[in-house]
Amino acid sequence: MLKSVYTMLISVSFLFSSASANSHTILVTLAYSYLGTSICEELTNEGYNLVITGRNPEKLANLKKKLLAKYPNTSIETLYTDFEKPKTIIAARESLKTDELNGIVLIGPRPRIQTQADWVPSFENTFTTPLKLIHEFNERLAPESSIVIINGLTSKVYMPPYPNTNVLRLAWTGHVKNLAHLYGPRHIRVNVVSPGIILTPHHEKRFKKKAASNGLSYEDQLRKESEHTPLKRLGRPQDVAQLTTFLLSSKARHLNSLNIPLDGGACVAY
Repeated sequence: MLKSVYTMLISVSFLFSSASANSHTILVTLAYSYLGTSICEELTNEGYNLVITGRNPEKLANLKKKLLAKYPNTSIETLYTDFEKPKTIIAARESLKTDELNGIVLIGPRPRIQTQADWVPSFENTFTTPLKLIHEFNERLAPESSIVIINGLTSKVYMPPYPNTNVLRLAWTGHVKNLAHLYGPRHIRVNVVSPGIILTPHHEKRFKKKAASNGLSYEDQLRKESEHTPLKRLGRPQDVAQLTTFLLSSKARHLNSLNIPLDGGACVAY
């Protein structure tokens, strides 16, 4: 009898915890990007519902279909947003069906500056408009929510090959302090994840080409690329996804306004 009651309590507890997890919804921008897809997969695996956004409706629909095939009980809403078109951010906020958000994962476009004329549009696309998205969805964020901004390692260390990117990445590093104070009274945390080189298909293709040019195997080329890293390996999209999921969770309830390098220890700045 006691064993049966104990088993029933465990079952009820499990169902309650699952329902509780499924009541949390995270908005992810550029969700169909390599990092975005990995983050969405990790979040659905942890029981979160999603609002996925991007400017390619077909890719959003494909990602939703892929996630629901594996996690059929997940609620997934898609929204059209284009960081080159600020009005789409307002339209997305107005069309959002989800009543309450418990977090935002902000993945912005890669900064691309070739000429002096590129500065203003690039700053708008990678900083001003993504920031507008945070503010537009502010009212839907529940207390104790978490905002995670996916940045780049040039926000932490200067990299000579990327002089312009350094500046644009630093804009988030500085402004996250403002956001932390702005949303702090509602116990909403704001943190930045700054990955080093992550082995997305883009970098895998690049390193395979480089290996062939150097007469090395792909594995040897990877070892060469990571020799300056204490862990002697490069990161993978899952690493970004797992850190992001942790920062969104209550386990990181007292981590705030941080810029976290995710590079295996390559960054030597104190």
